[in-house]
Amino acid sequence: MFIRSVIGLVAAVGLVGCADSANTAENAASSQVALEAPVDMGIHRFDGIDPSLPTADLQRLRAIVGGARIVGLGEGTHASGGYHELHERVARFMIQEMGFRVVTLETPRWRAEKVNDYVATCQGDVNEVLLGMFGVFRSSNMRNLVTWMCQWNQEHPYDRVRFTGFDMQEPWAQHMALEAFLHDGMPEDADALYARLSTCNGIKAVSNTDYYENYDHLPYPKEAQDACHRGLDALEAYWQEHECDIVERTSARALALARIDLVAFRQWQHRRSYEPSSLGSYQARDTGMAYILTNQWRIDGRPKTIAWAHNGHLQYTPYGPQGHDPHGAIPMGAQLKEDLGHDYAAIAMVGYDVGIRWPGEEPEWLPPPPADSVEGKLHAFGEPYLLVDLKRVSSRFLEPGKEYELNDDMDVPGKAFRALLYLDRSEPMTPSR
Repeated sequence: MFIRSVIGLVAAVGLVGCADSANTAENAASSQVALEAPVDMGIHRFDGIDPSLPTADLQRLRAIVGGARIVGLGEGTHASGGYHELHERVARFMIQEMGFRVVTLETPRWRAEKVNDYVATCQGDVNEVLLGMFGVFRSSNMRNLVTWMCQWNQEHPYDRVRFTGFDMQEPWAQHMALEAFLHDGMPEDADALYARLSTCNGIKAVSNTDYYENYDHLPYPKEAQDACHRGLDALEAYWQEHECDIVERTSARALALARIDLVAFRQWQHRRSYEPSSLGSYQARDTGMAYILTNQWRIDGRPKTIAWAHNGHLQYTPYGPQGHDPHGAIPMGAQLKEDLGHDYAAIAMVGYDVGIRWPGEEPEWLPPPPADSVEGKLHAFGEPYLLVDLKRVSSRFLEPGKEYELNDDMDVPGKAFRALLYLDRSEPMTPSR
């Protein structure tokens, strides 16, 4: 199973650059001259982040994306408004002009269902609907995008768009979905199978609030973890043995979705068996997210999908020594690249002056990147908005195979991403209300 093959995988998927032969020293003056011939540099201006702008300046994304059916559209940090506004603009362009039909977000899968219900019907209060997603995504631009998507569906009833989530941090929803499926698909054995999960973390929680108020602080001893995994193993084995009967009682789609819940619930158990913020904890999350995203995509018929997440989760390479996650963990993007090949492309979003506004807090500004970082080198051009095609970027800007600081980490940019969208300034996020 893919979920097991990706653990410990080290992805080293390189992107070949159309580099100039000379490796000259970089400086702001020579960069500015070269930028006037953007095809030679692989660096292009675009007009801005306002979603109402014409789209001629975004057309280069077609060649960058190519035939990829899942495009990771990143952000250098959560809760930054410029990134959100550009997300809205690019997502609308990709839906209108490139045939993308799903926006999937780094937020729990079941909680995103309420957002998708709104996108499908335009019924309800959009601000209430957004409460189902992580707070760092509840911006005015997310509200605008979700509203625009529901209006698209009203105008295109036979060419609809969907909104989904791929995070696995909701054990309360997963165990309840598993219990319901057991009673639908194997009622005579449902109670016994579900009872074998009684030691799993979160098995008694009935909501997000219930879990974090009553169960999050409880210890999770190894004997309970082991018993939980034995129960999950038994459930998986039962499904394999009785698959035809289960499908006849439910459907192949229902069983495939239940398997997503089982894997997500198992990865939650792995995550809770490690210290918070440890390599093992982050690895469990990224592996769970990779499984959810790819298998939901396959179940839905491989639609062209935009995956909105932190740059770190989307990159092709392991987290580096300065990254926001532990050094060496294999992010979701590396696992997608290994599994999907050219069907997956990652585009990072980075900035120089970056403001953030975490939920319930005042706006603040992050320290500017150093001059020799990728963001610092782009800042030297004096341009507000730039698109860097990492397959064609000149060696006068980025030396082939050389590591640079990018997004507070050290990496070879062309190995980590297919392209960069650069904002010289990104204002703090404006909450949806």
